[in-house]
Amino acid sequence: MYVKNIIELDWWEEYFFLKKEINIAFCPAQHWSRRGLFDTNKSLWGGFAIWDNTYKVYLAGDTGYTHNISIFRQIGQKYGPFDLSAIPIGAYEPKSIMKNQHVSPDEAVQIHKDVQSKKSIGIHWGTWVMSNEYFMEPPKNLKQALQTNHLDPTSFIVLKHGEILDLPE
Repeated sequence: MYVKNIIELDWWEEYFFLKKEINIAFCPAQHWSRRGLFDTNKSLWGGFAIWDNTYKVYLAGDTGYTHNISIFRQIGQKYGPFDLSAIPIGAYEPKSIMKNQHVSPDEAVQIHKDVQSKKSIGIHWGTWVMSNEYFMEPPKNLKQALQTNHLDPTSFIVLKHGEILDLPE
């Protein structure tokens, strides 16, 4: 048994789904990859920009923040502004170990701004213990980061586990 109809993309490559008239772009992220013992960084990691004629969505993927070159600013310039983004907010402590693969809530807010997202949802927190911060700390720190950046608290939200968000059509 194998999977059919796979479309592999490199960073910045785009694909147009003709039947649904939807575009998808594979966007870079700051992370690493490994599927086995001896294949570190042999496949790409990343996020996705998805859009049609009326709506743009950004899925940041599993990522750290790139301080030297903002790939997120580039994503925002090329594909933004986004109507909705899913941006990770957890698994960032200790910073010395996690900074190259996970973002803090402060950095998540910067990504939100860089990609020009109108509304973002915090993801990648509270379900799997893989770092040192308390599992409920990321939403609290996100709220503080939004205040520090003078952003509307409804512009970047966190859903409770299992909560459903209805979006206007």
